[in-house]
Order: sequence, then C-alpha cells, then structure tokens
Amino acid sequence: MNTRLREMSIGITIFLATSLVVFALLEVGVRLYYWHSSDFSRIVQKDSFIEKRYKEDLDMTMTSYESGLPVHIKTNTLGFSGEEPTKEREGDTVRIAHLGDSFTAAMEVDYEKKYTELLRGALSPVVSGKTVESYNFGVGGQGTKQALKTYRQYVTPYSPDIVVLWFYEGNDFEENLRYDEEQKSLNESSLLKKIFRHSALARLVVVKVAQVPYIAEIMRGKILVRVGDDSGADANDLPLHLRLLLTENEDNARAIDRTREYMTDLAATLRADGVEFYVVIIPAHYQVDLTTLNNLLEAYPGLRNVAFDASRRTRTLTEMLSSLGIAHLDLKDAFITQCLAGSPTPGKGCGLYFCESCHLSDTGHAVAAEKTALFLEPFLQR
Repeated sequence: MNTRLREMSIGITIFLATSLVVFALLEVGVRLYYWHSSDFSRIVQKDSFIEKRYKEDLDMTMTSYESGLPVHIKTNTLGFSGEEPTKEREGDTVRIAHLGDSFTAAMEVDYEKKYTELLRGALSPVVSGKTVESYNFGVGGQGTKQALKTYRQYVTPYSPDIVVLWFYEGNDFEENLRYDEEQKSLNESSLLKKIFRHSALARLVVVKVAQVPYIAEIMRGKILVRVGDDSGADANDLPLHLRLLLTENEDNARAIDRTREYMTDLAATLRADGVEFYVVIIPAHYQVDLTTLNNLLEAYPGLRNVAFDASRRTRTLTEMLSSLGIAHLDLKDAFITQCLAGSPTPGKGCGLYFCESCHLSDTGHAVAAEKTALFLEPFLQR
C-alpha cells in the first residue's frame, strides 16, 4: 500500500512539474509573440503606485489595431508619452500637465499628433514671450482617483502651473465606480489569480476565446432585451457601460458619488498646491455622430426599451463641475459641428474617431487641441 501511494505521489509530482515547465515555455513563447506583434500590452509595465504605466525610453513604431497604420510611439524616462519633462525652468514658462486615460495617452496616433503635443504649438502665440511646456501623464484605463495618484506621485516634482484632466464620457464614470471594488479584489486575490492576471498566455487564451461570437456576447455582457419585449425591459439587465448614466438604474447614484468624491479630492489637492485646474470633456462617439448612435441602437435593441439618453452623462458631469467651481470645456458641440461638416465612412463614423467605439483619430486630436487652446486662452492672459 505504501509503495502504491509513493508511486502515485511521484506520478502527481512529475505531472505537476511537467505542467509547470510546459506552462513556462508557453508563457515565454507567447511573450515573444506579443513582442513581435502589434499588441500594445508589450509597452506597458506594472507600477506600484498607479498600477501601470508605459515602459521608459521607448522610441519605436507599432501598428495600430484600430487604424491599421504605423504609429510612432515615444516615451520618456518616467514611462509616459512624449518628451522628457524638466524640473528647471528657463525664462518665463507656462507648464501644463495632462491627466487622463487612453484617450490622453493616445497610443493610437503618432506622439507628436496627440492633443497634448498640439496644444503646445496652439498656445504659444497666445502667451507671447513665454515658453509653453505641455507634459502628458495619461495612462490607459485610469479614472479620476488614479489620475490623482498620478499627480501626487509623478507630476508634483515638476511644479505645473496648470493641470488639465481629460474626462472621457465613454467610460470614466464606470472606471470611477469600479475602482474601489477592483482595488479590494486585487488585495484579496489568491496567488493563482494574481499569476493568471499577469500571464500573457492567459491573456492570449481569453482574447482568442472572446473571438468566438456567442462566447464574446456572454463575456461582454451583451445579451440584451430584444426589440418588442417591453415587458422584460430592465436597464439593470444591460451591460454596465451602456446603462450607467445613460438609463435610469441602481448604479447611477454610486457612480455620481464616487466621481464627485474623486473630483473634489483632486481639485482640493491642486488648489492646496497653487495649481490651476481645468477639465476637458471628451464625448463618446455615439454622442456626436448620428450614424454611430443608430448603429449602437441597432446592435443593442434593448436600449430602445429603457429610455436611453446619450446626453445624460454630459448633463450630470457639467452640473457637478459647475457646483464644485471647476472650469470645464465640453467638446461635444465642436465635435458635432465637425461631424455635420464631414461625410461619414461606414464603420468609422464622421472621422473624428478611428472607428465606432474607438479612440480619437488625428483629426479628433487636432480639433480637441484647437478648441482647448481657445478655452484656455483667457485664463492664460490674465
């Protein structure tokens, strides 16, 4: 009996050891695959303060998965997009720091075409005799709380005169709502879950499985109420990114409270540091382009049954910022004007975004920089 148990133990040990070796080899292989592919995860690194940022000193070209075009990516020694920030000032300088998510990091366009870079040139004539410095501290996936952490850890040493928070209406309320829950989940995760979360092999499996149509619908929570089934229509049955502050549902109040709390903390921190604070609101594609909105309603018919309101987020955010005394710019009207002036492209909308539910295109960044420069001009001339 003891011999049999010993043989079983040896067999299990060999199996586990073999599995571990195979997993390690596959993990190395997948990481090499990612390194030679256009997957943007290979330019990201873990950060103990803000969860993640980009790898330092990159100067490379990658293929954008949204536009299919080569993109010039450049990061500094801090691991953020753009040129190296300096602590010393030469002459009369206006220093602007930008906080935000992937729309601000903007790894889908050449680094010199991001609105944070274009803004430098657009503002230079406004502040005659002064040098405009514009530094990008955006990181994909960041909400308002993480933006505050980024400011405290990475921005404060450079003593900016102005901080601009670029708030993307498409998911920033959702990021703020989920932040505390995700932090708790990270802290309580088992070792196995933590390994899985950082595994390139696990990520590849998830991506490939998600490409199976029916499974993708389940993973994304997009099995919605069908058209005509009014009796079963319930906003709480919709995926979070489509119901939050777009319909009447139980999560709205918590999302508003979290966003107000984080925005208040950020504003108070900047005020205490003597830094001027502005918020620029980036609309989601369906908020400015009628074709994209109609395609959304066609793809998710359940939205027609729950009083879907694409402007609710804008009203909520602008009212919040006004009540907090935070100067802000809503880009929606400028984007709508641009969309009406252009011709929509199937699957891409009016050209301000690379595609429906995608990031801003070169044109979108140019419009954002132009309108933001006009917005900041009177403040800079005081």
